[in-house]
Amino acid sequence: MSVKSAVRDLNGNTDKTRVKIPAKIKNKYDVHEKLYGNVQVFELPPQSNDKPVFMYFHGGAYCHPITVHHWNFLLDISKRTGCGFSMPNYPKIPQFTHKESYIAVMSYYKDFMEQHDNSRVIIGGDSAGGAIALSVMQQAREKGLPLPQKSVLISPYTDITGGVKDMNKHDVMVEYDAAMIFGSAWANGTDLQNPVVSPYYGDMKDLPPTGIWLGTWEVLHDEIVATYKKMRQSGVDVHLYEKKELMHIYPLCPIKEAQKARAEIAEFIIE
Repeated sequence: MSVKSAVRDLNGNTDKTRVKIPAKIKNKYDVHEKLYGNVQVFELPPQSNDKPVFMYFHGGAYCHPITVHHWNFLLDISKRTGCGFSMPNYPKIPQFTHKESYIAVMSYYKDFMEQHDNSRVIIGGDSAGGAIALSVMQQAREKGLPLPQKSVLISPYTDITGGVKDMNKHDVMVEYDAAMIFGSAWANGTDLQNPVVSPYYGDMKDLPPTGIWLGTWEVLHDEIVATYKKMRQSGVDVHLYEKKELMHIYPLCPIKEAQKARAEIAEFIIE
């Protein structure tokens, strides 16, 4: 993700509110589409009623659509754990900002939690989606809504005020300046330290047990570690799974190290 591609993407006008289930997945798995209000959501039922459901917010700099890597990751976790999943196609920039998106997302969250036993709900996401998951939990707690049993955060983009610029020489997934461009567009004039857009600055108290996965070559490494420390200091049962010389969202990538991370995530979900 480069500055050049960021500028191009933010000047686009593609309708991202509706996407299709890939044919290879639709023909093989019991994945179906559902609407929560006007939010398109893709769901796979759990293998049995006692298995959890993974509410997952996909990454993509608040701008990019669901990719085959998100599908493969969720289907793999489902296979390993027997859990189902619910993946919303939330409103994205540049057509929408965080304000419109969170109105839709929190409505989806409220409806979903009313229809499910919260003790069987896991919430999570990667990159921007990980930040959305954390912000949703903070907003839900403030609104008095039920919280999920656990959360899984993969390279969460928790602080759009800045990352670790010198990591650019290592992280092949994200350029620092590109991340800042997308983050600023998502905020759309809102204070970048507002917890809704930068959940690092929000209250972490009373959040559910959380696992955080990241690589030491993350462009966002330091802010993710700072988020972990703040959660721990706030009394959250939080675990950091940090892997040396790996890049942003590596558990979703087609590399051997991702298999170990997915095994860890599966164990975290079902333990």
